[in-house]
Amino acid sequence: MGIFDRILGKGRERPARPSRRPRIEEPPEETLSADDMMVDHEFVFFPEDDYERNIRSMGYRIRIENKSDYPMGAPRIQFVKRSKLGKFGEPESPKGMIDPGKDIEYMVPFSPLYAGGKEDIEFKVHFFDFRAKTEQTVQMRTEPLKVVVPKFKPLKKDDEGYRVLVSNLYRWTVETKVMNLPPKELFESVSASLSDLGFSEANSVVNENLFRGIRQFCAADDKGRKWAVQVQIIGKGRESKLLLYTYGERPLYAYNLATRAILKIPQRDRIISSLMKDEEG
Repeated sequence: MGIFDRILGKGRERPARPSRRPRIEEPPEETLSADDMMVDHEFVFFPEDDYERNIRSMGYRIRIENKSDYPMGAPRIQFVKRSKLGKFGEPESPKGMIDPGKDIEYMVPFSPLYAGGKEDIEFKVHFFDFRAKTEQTVQMRTEPLKVVVPKFKPLKKDDEGYRVLVSNLYRWTVETKVMNLPPKELFESVSASLSDLGFSEANSVVNENLFRGIRQFCAADDKGRKWAVQVQIIGKGRESKLLLYTYGERPLYAYNLATRAILKIPQRDRIISSLMKDEEG
């Protein structure tokens, strides 16, 4: 055997390594699960500061209560950014852990995309499990957001009757940016769409110079519920801006009516595009 063989150990039998005792894995400790938490969650509407019946925005509220004997560490909420019915923002929540018997509330901003239909959306709750000492994820689904309205029938009101009616209803506001649409054409188009839905006109004021048109509508349904809409268009030349107020006996009704009214307008794609740019910018 040459020198290199001796250095490299070639040509020599290596002694067998002593066998190691196999490691016995400890049985995994039971992990926290959905049964260890109480979760209340729902879509909510936020009023303006000056008047509680004027609804300014929406969100998804989630309250998590820790029912276990162990803390839930660094909980966080994960939503899809966009669904058919709207876009979710970053969850707003306190930091830290949820101690046993305590709860934390989270708010996820929601911007509607004014699409019809019904949908629920999956979301996830991530947290550190102090019982099993590992990260855990629980999957859940939101309550369904239903964008549906009844069949409307005309409700005759004059200017004063309209003011009395809307003072007892919730209002949802839709305000676009300036769009490349002739204001008078858009005003008549929106008005015709509301008439087609079953609304009757209560009042109308139009200024043709620097165009400003305001028109108010009322309707009822087979259950006796009251509904109202105010259309306002301002503009000049081929530029216009839409301000739409929709009224219902609940915040959800007012929002659903806004969605239905927008989808009925022939220029809906430009209107929705303007609203989404407003949300993004």
